[in-house]
Amino acid sequence: MTGRVPVEPRQRRLAGSSTRPVRTWVSLTAAVALAVSGFALQAPPSVSAQTTAPWDGNPLSAGLGPTYGEEWCEPPAAGSSIADQQGPPLALMPGAAVRCTLDRFTTEARRAGVPDRMSYSVIGRSVQDRDLYGVVVNASETPQQRRDYRRWVQLRSVMTTDPKRAQSLLADWGPDVKIPIVVEANIHGNEEEGTDAAMQVIRDLVTTPRGTDPMVDTLLDHAFLVVHPTINPDGRYAGTRANANGFDMNRDLLVQGQPEIRASITNMLKWLPPVGLTMHGYTNMIQSMTKPHNPGYEYDLILKWNQRRVDENDKDLTAIGMDVIRQVNDWNANAESEPPPVGPAYAEGWDDWGPFYTAGHASTWAVDIQTVEMCDSGPGCDGRFGSKRMQYVAFYSSARFWTAHRNALLNDQVEMFRRGLADAERVDCCDDPLVADRGFTEAEHNWTVEYPKAYVIPFDRAPAGRSRGHDAQRSDAEANRLTRWLLDNGVRVTETTRDFEWGDTTFPARSYVVWMDQPLRGLALTTLGAGQDISDRIARLYAPPGAWSPGHIWGADVVEIPRGDSTFDPRTVRVSSTNRLTGGVRGGGHADWYAVTPRGPSEVRAVLDVLRDGVDGGVAEEEFTSASAGTMPAGSLIFPSGHKAVTALRAAGMKAGFYFERGKGNKPETSNLSGVPRIAVLVDSAAPAMNDTLWSLQRIFGDDAEFVSVAAGDDSLQNAPDDPLRDFDVVYNAGQNYPAAENDTARTRLQAFFERGGGYIGTSQSANNFAFLNNADPALIDGALTQASQPAGGGIARWANTGSGGPLTGGYPSEDFLYLPTNVTYFSSVPAAATVDGRYLDDTTDMFVAGLWRDRQEEAAGAPVIAHGQTTAGSRYVAFATNPFSRGDAEREWTLMGQAAFWSDLTDE
Repeated sequence: MTGRVPVEPRQRRLAGSSTRPVRTWVSLTAAVALAVSGFALQAPPSVSAQTTAPWDGNPLSAGLGPTYGEEWCEPPAAGSSIADQQGPPLALMPGAAVRCTLDRFTTEARRAGVPDRMSYSVIGRSVQDRDLYGVVVNASETPQQRRDYRRWVQLRSVMTTDPKRAQSLLADWGPDVKIPIVVEANIHGNEEEGTDAAMQVIRDLVTTPRGTDPMVDTLLDHAFLVVHPTINPDGRYAGTRANANGFDMNRDLLVQGQPEIRASITNMLKWLPPVGLTMHGYTNMIQSMTKPHNPGYEYDLILKWNQRRVDENDKDLTAIGMDVIRQVNDWNANAESEPPPVGPAYAEGWDDWGPFYTAGHASTWAVDIQTVEMCDSGPGCDGRFGSKRMQYVAFYSSARFWTAHRNALLNDQVEMFRRGLADAERVDCCDDPLVADRGFTEAEHNWTVEYPKAYVIPFDRAPAGRSRGHDAQRSDAEANRLTRWLLDNGVRVTETTRDFEWGDTTFPARSYVVWMDQPLRGLALTTLGAGQDISDRIARLYAPPGAWSPGHIWGADVVEIPRGDSTFDPRTVRVSSTNRLTGGVRGGGHADWYAVTPRGPSEVRAVLDVLRDGVDGGVAEEEFTSASAGTMPAGSLIFPSGHKAVTALRAAGMKAGFYFERGKGNKPETSNLSGVPRIAVLVDSAAPAMNDTLWSLQRIFGDDAEFVSVAAGDDSLQNAPDDPLRDFDVVYNAGQNYPAAENDTARTRLQAFFERGGGYIGTSQSANNFAFLNNADPALIDGALTQASQPAGGGIARWANTGSGGPLTGGYPSEDFLYLPTNVTYFSSVPAAATVDGRYLDDTTDMFVAGLWRDRQEEAAGAPVIAHGQTTAGSRYVAFATNPFSRGDAEREWTLMGQAAFWSDLTDE
């Protein structure tokens, strides 16, 4: 035993055995290597001796709230979820009490003679306009504290621009530098106790006089905290996981469509903390990630620190009687603790593949920001009190570990940035003897890929004359939208100074180039790259989708430049803002009418603005020839050339960066489009709540998209005194089958809607959306429209545009990408009279670009995914075999939804 260093025992449950202690060993070579690199394996205080606060789970300072005899400074609002959780075992803090409680801490500190250590600000507002607070706790009462914080400020100023200099500074400073720690709680509104634990920590650190508690002194001397006490105050009030828009915000870190997430990530990137906790519940886990791992992570650095910090958490939580789960260490391939084999070589089901979680996004720029999943039952847990206690002890356990290794942690964060700027080759994940001894191998845990040389987001900036420009980008506005996201998230973007030819492609001047020799290259890769097909390496994911690339499912075209391609060498300059959009009405001569084929969501919205300005248009029934753009497809929108129309068209084109093309002579045959198509989102609820479907539709159509209930509620199709569909033009079905016979009023109103030309859009959000057409009485289509589905973990597929001259997909290229939120869905049958506009490619390997799809059936290859036709009532329908609105991800498909509404609306005829 002389060659190995023992670590405290922990409890493991193995199949066929009783609970027993298992001793984990750290090899002596690992200890030596870490000591040399600055990672000192100091032994923390023995857990068996930790019988006082905070290690016993009791607060260091006065306990918060009525549980401890203290009234809330702002009582819980009547009717709120928190109001129902004020009794034993723990009274939860009302969200409205956060601010006044922070003020109370300041007052308490001053009364105790403690210098100011805390500041807070409103970093944003929730959907329902509640304040989102960012709290900073940073002691500056000693010269050493002030010096060490100034050093961190100096480090922050150079870590992403001159990481070698940053590492040199750290080598000179040794331990004399502060480390920032981030804590975020309550992103899921009904996982509440993290807020109470975080606020208790703030009180401890703000009000405890120096010299009173060594843990507080150590933490304040060597670290500072950035805390988001509740990032989902609307969900906390309502007792819902989601925010008030119906979004699971821990899936929104890529889209960043929710105001709470934008506030959170903006504040985190300001401080760029290398370590921290996101507080969740209630699975009793300290996050240790199973395979697969996002290829944008420098996983050797993340794995090294995660395993060691979790060791400390495990010991400290075991000491208070808890039996926590470490997923990668404890699970088998079925995400269960038994039967064996378990451990890193086998465990699946709690991965860090997707970057759409808070910890997932953060791992592209931090070395140890992970989740603690608090308990709600089981050993050492007593409902809400145990939940708070677990988060509280886990924080102090983590903070003690982080402060002890602050220099090495900061150095490894800077090493991430150094590798990026140096365009370094990828590093093996599992050479560290400690992780190798535990069963981590390159074969199972190295998911890195080669970085490309660059990504290009073309920008056309078409001139106003006859020329349409290079046509390298489908939508300049969407190119700006993607580029703005990159800039907001710290990714460096440049632009070309002149036109540049690469192979057969000409990239116009001012096209965006994202070079991959940059500090946040991992975030750039996971945002712009297509992703990987991981179907042959993994059986399950914690949550779909297995691919998510905004570069492929948002509205802009992105081109990947392979690593080592010496022919790509344009001159570029760095940018901090996006290009000015140009557009309007195409010049070059007289126009009798104008036409446009929308190619991005921004263009759809601009056309809707024209209609709102009182300019009526039409939808072309067939292909036609324009004077300035040549052949244009059916479905293009036609507008008059009068002064009022031209004024509106010019404003819309300039705003969204595109041109309305000139037409001469007779206007093409059109169906009328008078005003904005109003969208009835068909549900069956007396009080439908905002969700990703309506949220996405309103990002396109604004307030002209609303819920309409079939039978439930007084205002439903069945029960309302006046027909709710009378002011709508298109039905978007959100999962309803055709009403049953007893709902005869609803049936009558739907039939009347279709007979007056109301359009219908069905997507794979539910198979009911297609059965609706078959099951109508009388049936709305002749022949079956049937959805098929193959189990999958989501991804990105490729489809062929078979309707490029038709009314729906004319604005799309000959092949394009399709987002699959979960399963691979398609149509197994379509009516004979239907037109198929899009099909998957003819081979399952070619059609599936990235994601998880193991048991592939060839029936999907070449199957229809987009179709349109006419109903038996004389109206029009559009069928789309995936869900374009899942989590607000698939913005590329929103153009199709806008086009479907324009074309299917015959109510103005």
